[in-house]
Amino acid sequence: MSQVGEDAAPKSSQEAAEPGTNSSNNELPKDPFASKSSQMLFDAIDQLQSCDASQDIDIDIPQLVIVGGQSAGKSSLLQSLTSIPFPVSHGLCTRFATRIISRRTPPRSKDEVIITIVKPDFELDHIFNYSNDSSYEKYMYRAERLDSQMFAELMEEVTEEYMGIKPGRQPGDKNFATEVLKIELSGPQRAHFSILDIPGLISNDMRVHTSEMHGIGSMIVEYMSKPQNIVICVSEATIDLDSSPIFHKALEHVDSSRLIPVFTKCDMAAKPESVVGIATGENINYRPMEHGWFVVRNRTDEEDASFDLDEAEAALFDEAPWGRIPGNRRGSAKLRGYLGGLLCERIRDEFPAMQHKVKMLLGRELQIKASLGEPRDDHKSRLQYLMGIVQVYKTDALQALHQPWHLPEEAMRLRSIVSNSNRDFDNAMMSDGHTYEFEELHLDYPKAAPSPASSLHGFPPTPEGSPQPKSKRHSSKMTGPGQTPSRLGNNLAQSPAELRTEIRKQIYNFQSSQLPGLLNPDIFPVLYRIQTKKWEPIACQHLELVVQATRDAALGLLSYVFFQQLKTGDREKNQNATHDKLVDVLMHMSRASEQRALESLRRYCSEEITFPFFTTNPEFTRRLEENRLTRFKNHSFQHFKMLFEITEAERATKEDHSVDVNLFDANLDIMYARMHPSTAQHTEDEAHDILKAYYELSLRTFIEHVTKRIVEDMMSSKDGPLLGLSPDYLMSLSEAEIEEVAREDEGAQARRKQCLARMARLTEANRIAENALRDTRPRSAETVA
Repeated sequence: MSQVGEDAAPKSSQEAAEPGTNSSNNELPKDPFASKSSQMLFDAIDQLQSCDASQDIDIDIPQLVIVGGQSAGKSSLLQSLTSIPFPVSHGLCTRFATRIISRRTPPRSKDEVIITIVKPDFELDHIFNYSNDSSYEKYMYRAERLDSQMFAELMEEVTEEYMGIKPGRQPGDKNFATEVLKIELSGPQRAHFSILDIPGLISNDMRVHTSEMHGIGSMIVEYMSKPQNIVICVSEATIDLDSSPIFHKALEHVDSSRLIPVFTKCDMAAKPESVVGIATGENINYRPMEHGWFVVRNRTDEEDASFDLDEAEAALFDEAPWGRIPGNRRGSAKLRGYLGGLLCERIRDEFPAMQHKVKMLLGRELQIKASLGEPRDDHKSRLQYLMGIVQVYKTDALQALHQPWHLPEEAMRLRSIVSNSNRDFDNAMMSDGHTYEFEELHLDYPKAAPSPASSLHGFPPTPEGSPQPKSKRHSSKMTGPGQTPSRLGNNLAQSPAELRTEIRKQIYNFQSSQLPGLLNPDIFPVLYRIQTKKWEPIACQHLELVVQATRDAALGLLSYVFFQQLKTGDREKNQNATHDKLVDVLMHMSRASEQRALESLRRYCSEEITFPFFTTNPEFTRRLEENRLTRFKNHSFQHFKMLFEITEAERATKEDHSVDVNLFDANLDIMYARMHPSTAQHTEDEAHDILKAYYELSLRTFIEHVTKRIVEDMMSSKDGPLLGLSPDYLMSLSEAEIEEVAREDEGAQARRKQCLARMARLTEANRIAENALRDTRPRSAETVA
């Protein structure tokens, strides 16, 4: 710790007014520790308060604590140092701790005195064995000034009525109090300091309770040990230092950088040489003190207010052997000046920490300002703000369609979601899109080459069985890796037999005006409408799922854009309104787009079943001929199978294995029926095969149209729910509409205004602190003997 220069002392003794010289009304002094440097620091504090920075930062007020033994002259010394009329010789103030806190308030503010009684910073009641009494909490004194007489009166009142002091050693007597009398002085001319006077160390318990003696010792150690306290340790010059327990306690519990040793009652010293030897360091049996020793003379009870203590001390210490002590360590005025410099230094030491806090607070305000974004108080700034958001959103929206794997959340990867949904739609239409299952035509005989043992004259081998027509019913939907089964088309189609019944019914209805065996072409639009009536519900369900996925992706992307810009809760509050407005825009676009897409789908489904029943696709003819050929082959197989069976049976009855030609004539009708089905059967087969070939081709066309022309158009439309929020959309809005969407929240405006005001205060506070540190920088260090 750098030493305080002697220039810290007042220029004359008159600058440190004695009791009764402060003012005509004996008001307590404003600044007993005045110095040039401290005045500069206090001026800086005034400036900090003038720029309202005191609401953001605090100055930690240094505290002087004076300790000593009973009747060591503590209170008298405090009165000499501060001009505060601590009671002397009355044994009042030293019965409890008294803390006087002085604070400098902004210019033009009023002086104020507040006196209360508070508990100490540590627990002592268990040592003193005092009963709990909270009556002290009721005490409160508030005034604009406090003079010497008022101070003495309130000390007496507090002692008797609120502290409960009753001297003696009888049961129930109370010689001390653990509570603290707190006197707060504030005003524009006051200095920053805090003084704590505590009871003196008790050497024996002849006049007090033993528990009280131990309690006072614990109290002194507690106050000594606090690192923010500057401890003035008072030792009487009238006794041997080795016999001073308070000094040894101070050496044990106080760091040397905050210990100020003082010899009091020097005018009564029996061995001045011994005191001088210790104070000058000539006595090698005592280690030098970091701040050196001070010597003072105490005011006696007989010396009234007209007594000049500075003059008396000068006369004493100019004589031998006191003259060997450095001049800046002789007298109360020199101690006062040194303490003033020390307090000044302590206050100055607070400025770098205060600057650090100022810079930290300033950095935080800068973050808050940045998080609030730029002000949006005109059309240009609002449009620019929205453009910034929408440009980022548009980039992410295009990625959702073309490079979805770059986006962080699955719900944003729209292309992947819709591709899976389209696949589910395709599967649902293929497996559940028809009202009835079609017959699955296939050859009824095996294609493998016949074995020699079972073949005769080129006839095919006898089949093991003749399977019935099978349908293409799917027991499950086809799903890819990671996909869930389709939620579409959950109503299974009816069986092929029921389709036969429906065809037979419609043929009967349309033959009322036709010859039997002829197929009326008007039957096909009716059968087609019946077979495709599930297309529209399944497609609408698919479209709704895609619209929802597109809406979720758009809203997720918008929230993601805002999340990327958020740094603090303030910005979130500021942007919530804009976010919600843009959500409304997206929801409106989504509903409009969904309506257009549904109308387009329903129109297409209506046209699909009302268009003329024709096609130019050659695949239709190929499939129809394939079905006819399959039926012909199956009928032919049945014919040859019967012929083979008849021939084999005839040969088995004859020894020469010959076959009678008339046998074929007898069975020709049956063979014809096998080769050529009935007119009704043929008509039903033809109606089924034509309907099936046309349906399968139309189904593929329908699926392609829904997925490409309706779903894809809705999803990637420039005015759709995903890409509709674009710079072009913003440019189409009026100034009033832009203001409605991007208008800044009033709370955000207030927070920005508050933030800018705090930044201005903190910037000014930092400048003031820098100037104060520069102007009060010590020019040279003082060497302490």
